[in-house]
Amino acid sequence: MTVILLSGLSALPSQPFEAAKVDGASPWQIFRHVTLPMLRPVIIIALLLRMAEAIKVFDI
Repeated sequence: MTVILLSGLSALPSQPFEAAKVDGASPWQIFRHVTLPMLRPVIIIALLLRMAEAIKVFDI
């Protein structure tokens, strides 16, 4: 899961972060309004993979 999230972070473009800094956004605002929305697809995939692994524990 860490590898998936780190690869998603490294694939993010730098222009939105620079624009947010120029607009005066704080680091928390940049994380909340720029980073998280762009990482949402990666987070969803990582959570789906973790849920699939968790379901394998139970004998169904």
